[in-house]
Amino acid sequence: MKKIILTLFVLFTCLTGALCQFPKIGIGLNSGSGFHYNNETADRDLYRSPLLGIYLKAGFETKTPLQITPSFIFYIPRDNKIPDIGSTYKSTRTGEYQFNIDGDYLFFAPGWFDLYGLAGINVTVAKIKWEDGTFSPSVDNALGFNFGAGLNFKITDKITLNSEAKIIAGKYRQLVINAGAVFDINPKKIVVQ
Repeated sequence: MKKIILTLFVLFTCLTGALCQFPKIGIGLNSGSGFHYNNETADRDLYRSPLLGIYLKAGFETKTPLQITPSFIFYIPRDNKIPDIGSTYKSTRTGEYQFNIDGDYLFFAPGWFDLYGLAGINVTVAKIKWEDGTFSPSVDNALGFNFGAGLNFKITDKITLNSEAKIIAGKYRQLVINAGAVFDINPKKIVVQ
């Protein structure tokens, strides 16, 4: 399943690059409100997902106010621990990464900043490993939908500060906030009609 998702993500990125220009690439920090692995209710703290991560994104401009932005988010793995019988502990290590393809629609762009709404598709891959070997490691993935808004502050013609907040609706629903920098790497701006 991972290979199929990665292949589709790369294929979409390449096809979009052929139809649009590839003027922007971004990197930054990410924070999510988190979720419980596989929506477990027993010993919830053992199933808690990571909260902090880094993201990479690309921006494909079109002639319309719509920009297509595929992104990848990697969350720093989280160690979870709860007391067990006596003086022992149960512990897990959880991980998460996401693939997103969003459409950003510019609502307001006076020149030095842009305000946009976004909607798109999300694939979340969540992992859990039991540190004491109680259970085998497990991986789960889920499809979701993104809804949110973002803001770009232009520092120079080539560097823009970016922040966005979005809600992922699906099995692993959460609020995600990104903040970072976007770099214009295309020497000439040629927009495909």
